[in-house]
Amino acid sequence: MKRPRLSKGFTLIEMIMSLIIFIIIAELAGPLLSIAVDSISYRVDRVDLEESGNLGLARMSREIRRLRNNQSVVSATATEFEFVDLDNVQIRYRLVGNSLMRRQGAVENALADQVQAGGLDFTYLDDDGNTLATPTVGLGTNTNIRRVQVQIIFQNGNHVMTLQTQVMPRNVRHEAEMFG
Repeated sequence: MKRPRLSKGFTLIEMIMSLIIFIIIAELAGPLLSIAVDSISYRVDRVDLEESGNLGLARMSREIRRLRNNQSVVSATATEFEFVDLDNVQIRYRLVGNSLMRRQGAVENALADQVQAGGLDFTYLDDDGNTLATPTVGLGTNTNIRRVQVQIIFQNGNHVMTLQTQVMPRNVRHEAEMFG
C-alpha cells in the first residue's frame, strides 16, 4: 500500500517567483520611500533653521528696544551694531564665520548658527523712515537712528531662509517728541 505524499515546504519555483515579486515591489516602493525621507529631512532642517533664527532675532529685537537713550549707540554699520542698554550694559551684535555673535562686556557668545556668509545686515532709519547711509553715532553723541532694521539669512545645505524685523528703540526721542 502506497502512502500519500505530504507537501511540507515550498518548491524551488515558488520561492524564486516570490523573490522576483518581492524585488519588483521593492523597486517600485524604494523611490517613494526615498521621497518621503527627503521630505521629512527637509522639514526638520527648515524647522531647525526657523527656531534658531527666530530665537536669535527675538533676543536682538528685545535688547535693541532697550537702548538707553539717544546717546547710547556706540557703532552702527551694515554688519555690526553696538549700543548701551537700560542696565548700562554694552552689547554688540556681529557675524563671525557663520555665527551671529553677541558680546556683552568682554564675553562674546554665539546667538545663532548657520548664518549665511554676509547674511547679517543692519539698516538704520530716521524719523521719516528714510535709510541713513551714515548714521550719527558715538557715546555722548545724539544719534539720528530712530529704527533699526535687521535681516539675517540662514543656510543649512540647500535650505535658505531670510528673517527680517524692524525695531523702534523705546528711549530714543523722536523729532515729534522733541519739537511737538
